[in-house]
Amino acid sequence: EVKLEKLDMLINQIVEEIQTGEGRAAYNWESQGQATTPECQEAQDESRKASSTGEIAEKLYHYRRALRLCPESPDFHIGISKVYLELDRFEDAKYELEEALKLDPAHAEANEMMRTL
Repeated sequence: EVKLEKLDMLINQIVEEIQTGEGRAAYNWESQGQATTPECQEAQDESRKASSTGEIAEKLYHYRRALRLCPESPDFHIGISKVYLELDRFEDAKYELEEALKLDPAHAEANEMMRTL
């Protein structure tokens, strides 16, 4: 139960950072080379839509669409993982984090989330 509380606090912090564009969850697309293709730019828009909605199904839809558009970005796997955590689908969340880490083994947020699972 302590792990779940810590994980919940982490999720809330990350969501707040995404919404405000601050902190480690803020993503600099240009420096990562992700926004160089039209598909990845569209994926970034999908990610913003996912972050701005309160509906879980809609979040999942937008993150999955973003991942299809820009599959080389680990951040969309992380977004999907967060949705699964909201649904208490811990194995699915872990799988998405593992996929993110395959793309970027040093990804700080993915590694931190994995430690809390």
